[in-house]
Amino acid sequence: MILARLAVDTEYQNVGLGNALLKDALLRTAQAADLAGIRVLLIHAKDDAKRWYQSWEFEESMTDHHHLFLLTKDLKALCGY
Repeated sequence: MILARLAVDTEYQNVGLGNALLKDALLRTAQAADLAGIRVLLIHAKDDAKRWYQSWEFEESMTDHHHLFLLTKDLKALCGY
């Protein structure tokens, strides 16, 4: 599954909204994974966004350093699913 365009307006940054949005996306992906056979969540990010996703245990792809991924089994563990 690809997660695209997750962003928080600068006026509302640093209050936990991005974390809440990502956690919701992870939970929804975990739920869909069992039905659709999803094995990985993929995002495209750079600079600050890349570091933020990496703090959520996303790993850099070996083929493109802007592509980050999180295996479904790992995202389920992160969410306690």
